[in-house]
Amino acid sequence: MGYRILLVSQDRWLVDRVRGILEDADFEIEIALTGAVGVSVALERRVDLLLVDEEIEDFHNVCKIKDPAAATYRLPVVVIAAEKRAAKKAVDSLMALAVFSREFEEKELLAKITMGVRLAEKLKRRRVVA
Repeated sequence: MGYRILLVSQDRWLVDRVRGILEDADFEIEIALTGAVGVSVALERRVDLLLVDEEIEDFHNVCKIKDPAAATYRLPVVVIAAEKRAAKKAVDSLMALAVFSREFEEKELLAKITMGVRLAEKLKRRRVVA
């Protein structure tokens, strides 16, 4: 597929699981173990979608990606959440396209990622035309 996904998580089990699923589906995956590193990677490299574990210790840093002045403002975001209350905060803070539980099925992860990269592709085409 050639799409690059940035996963921001410090949970080794989650990182290994997501990496395996996405690599098997031909996505390129970048890993950031902190929100601050995630912001740097998103700004420095071409990333098509941001996948964020809302349990990351410095979640507030990830939210900088959605600063209206940032080049990453239009970057689609999908959130992995442990509980609904935290998910609402994460969705609001990051203007997330989708959110799902840490107990996700492979099919669910791929559906959310596919939806996000399709949106990213549409946004890219709009920037070229505009």
